[in-house]
Amino acid sequence: MRLFLKEVEPFNLNGVDDNQAALFLRHLSGNESFEFSSEKRPKSIALHTVKYKHPRLCSAHGWLLSVDINTFEMLSNQIGSDIDLFQQMLKEVTIGNIGIDLGGDLSNPRIYAH
Repeated sequence: MRLFLKEVEPFNLNGVDDNQAALFLRHLSGNESFEFSSEKRPKSIALHTVKYKHPRLCSAHGWLLSVDINTFEMLSNQIGSDIDLFQQMLKEVTIGNIGIDLGGDLSNPRIYAH
């Protein structure tokens, strides 16, 4: 299926610098699209890595989730600080991976998902 970035809401996981993520995402219009093969449609992107060095090559990586941000937060709050339970929950709601590159020699953002 072809998806547009604006259809899949991004959010940062703990450890991702909010400022870097905001600067990175400002370069995206939401009209960028990518192919993704899955029975489930992703509802959100949990960014786990953002490297912002614009105008040099920048990248962001995340997990495509089958739940929206509010559901993810609710599940996370129910789990509390138990890292094993959090990892299990994340495994259950993750349906794919996504990477986004921009800047450097790229004239347009490059998105890859699987």
